[in-house]
Amino acid sequence: MIDLDNVAAIRAADPDDMLARIRDLGDQCRTAWQSAAGLRLPDDYRRDTTAMLVLGMGGSAIGGDLMRSLAGQHSPYPILVNRGYEVPAWVGPRTLVVASSHSGNIARSRRALCRRCARLILATGPAWPGMKCR
Repeated sequence: MIDLDNVAAIRAADPDDMLARIRDLGDQCRTAWQSAAGLRLPDDYRRDTTAMLVLGMGGSAIGGDLMRSLAGQHSPYPILVNRGYEVPAWVGPRTLVVASSHSGNIARSRRALCRRCARLILATGPAWPGMKCR
């Protein structure tokens, strides 16, 4: 058990400084909201979309879960989150696929991203360059 008044013990038990990340969550959300507000998707992404699929593993899928929970009831099409390695067969040209990866590794998403669907990639590292569709 950790004494919550002992800062040194907390730091020793928190080598990745998760406490600071939690403390800064409000600023992170504000920055993300401002960044997203300036994003302009092509018109056909809105016009032609009949479903949205968010691909992500672990924490990278949390944004999709939040979006589904907050906007799902008001969305004109279903919003689904896929944490698995297989992409549903229904994904196609009228699906907006959002690949989310903190590591930047979206190779598992290649099947979906190569189905001529509208795609949006959210990653911290190089995600699409060099990836080949087969």
